Amino acid sequence: MKRYIYYCRTSKEKQIYGLESQKQICETYIKNQGGEVLASFSEHESGARNDRPELLKAIAFAKQNKCSLVFSRLDRASRDQIYLLTLLRDSGVNFVFVDFPQADKFQISILLAFSELERQKISERTKAGLAVAKAKGVQLGNKNYAYALTRARAKIQQIKNEYNSKMLLVIKDIQSTGIKGLQNIANCLDKRGEKTINGKKFTPMAVKRILDSDPVKPRSSQS
Repeated sequence: MKRYIYYCRTSKEKQIYGLESQKQICETYIKNQGGEVLASFSEHESGARNDRPELLKAIAFAKQNKCSLVFSRLDRASRDQIYLLTLLRDSGVNFVFVDFPQADKFQISILLAFSELERQKISERTKAGLAVAKAKGVQLGNKNYAYALTRARAKIQQIKNEYNSKMLLVIKDIQSTGIKGLQNIANCLDKRGEKTINGKKFTPMAVKRILDSDPVKPRSSQS
């Protein structure tokens, strides 16, 4: 059984329902994964602050007990891009964000960059038009976060598509020499110094994913 802990954060103590909502999201995700909850951590701190004792306790616990640390949303961990990227890189803990559960470290870095850019734009627009927005009853916050998330996901997909298109040409060049089989192609890619989109060595499955992304060919059944 997979082992998990989860962390919840709100900016103000009175946001009790915010914590409860996050707990429910995390526990539902873990249950759907067939996992076990070992512990939970929560605190009332601004996402802009990095000196958060409960988050550090959660990371230490996850590392010691070799379990994954779950957040209901990316911004529950931190709004500081550099700080969160450093945590992802150096903590040795597997982070899971329920709003983007399949994201790896590369994708998270793209997501964070676009979320940060969008927050800056939101701040500028908010400061410039706050009075008008209030007069019209405009609600800021969640809609903008969702918009930023959608844009970031679209950018990640664009990067993947561009990478796959490039690697398809390389693989077809290898196949044109008579080399067949996913493992043989992966070996050739490694010899050429090619890396996966995450900077790792090619495996047969990684080759298959790229072949399957070809829009003009049926899905690969090579082995």
